[in-house]
Amino acid sequence: MKSDELPHVFPTLAVLLLTAATCAGCVSLSRNNPALPRSFALSNADSTDLAHRLLIESQAHQNMSGFHIIEAGVDGLALRVQMVRNAQRTLDVQYFIFRGDETGSVFAQELRNAADRGVRVRVLVDDGDTVKGDERILALDGYRDAHVRVFNPFDYRNHNLLLRNIDFVLHKSRLDYRMHNKLLVADNAVALIGGRNVGNQYFQLDPASQFADDDVFVGGPTVQTLSHAFDDFWNSDRVVAGTVLSKHETAEHFEPPTKLADGAGIDLLARIASGQPYASLVSQPAQLTWAAAQVVYDAPDKDKVVHHELRGRLMSQTLEKQFAAAQSDVVMVTPYFVPSEREIAQLHELRQKGAEVRALSNSLESAPDLAAQSGYSKLRSPLLADGVHLYELRSRPDSVRGSGETRQISR
Repeated sequence: MKSDELPHVFPTLAVLLLTAATCAGCVSLSRNNPALPRSFALSNADSTDLAHRLLIESQAHQNMSGFHIIEAGVDGLALRVQMVRNAQRTLDVQYFIFRGDETGSVFAQELRNAADRGVRVRVLVDDGDTVKGDERILALDGYRDAHVRVFNPFDYRNHNLLLRNIDFVLHKSRLDYRMHNKLLVADNAVALIGGRNVGNQYFQLDPASQFADDDVFVGGPTVQTLSHAFDDFWNSDRVVAGTVLSKHETAEHFEPPTKLADGAGIDLLARIASGQPYASLVSQPAQLTWAAAQVVYDAPDKDKVVHHELRGRLMSQTLEKQFAAAQSDVVMVTPYFVPSEREIAQLHELRQKGAEVRALSNSLESAPDLAAQSGYSKLRSPLLADGVHLYELRSRPDSVRGSGETRQISR
């Protein structure tokens, strides 16, 4: 062997060894993933009593939809469970993260109970941020009329972080594309959308870490559009059946806790049993804000659309048009704010024509994601110099500390 070949040999051997290590706990998705049956939301918009009542209410409001913002994480959990308990025919569940912790177990058991009642349950979860225990939801796949699918899963199925990262590096072009949608639709009549995933942190029950998010309860024609969005992802070639990835053969009981309390000592199980806030939202349409709305979402094959390999929807296209049409005021709320050069140019154009631009995002202290903050922090000064108003959320309301960015991190 020539000496000048050695530098090429050692990296190759390293990659082979890492590949072999990663394959422990792998599944061959291309070989074991048969074509999945396609299914769709209910075709008629008034298939249940609730759907019929909301249809009449919508017609009384010029065919607009009704909305109500849910701010407290406690209410977000209660409303999800209550929607599931009141479903009569179908439940469509779509989340980026579905934790197997206490609140995740409560929600999963309610989905199992719904399947026992004869409700068709479809659960679609992403695989980008799963941790040990989250795979328990896969046990629902095939239980009565419950079905679970995973969007763009990793080949490596165990929980060694190093091996999982190696899997990502080896298949980055595929695994870098994730599904961040959060959606719950009951009977194609009511829906819950917003920023919350399923887990203790998102319902603000984890004493060490809590995420502030909002949900929006929806009734009316917008729900049917949201159902179509779910169907697009559910029937995508990117999904894999839960039974392909799970070692479970039958669904287990999820053993939800006998007591669940938030930081204020509120008994959440009792709160759920009270029926609120769901009962008031569906029985008192005056609690809803009736308005026109547009549903915007990326195509399941977003990466191929971006690279012009096929046609499809991109959120950015619609948002750019909305930005360009703005005359006086643009307000943004986003967990991470890392605008591209093109988006920065759009913000500059808005400022040039006198529009006020305000953006609220996380400080590093409130969302310690170094990658996102590194992209944002270097843009902070230029945006401020251009007249963009930036606001960063504190990790605690009583904290007067700044962003939490140290000199070491800045470097």
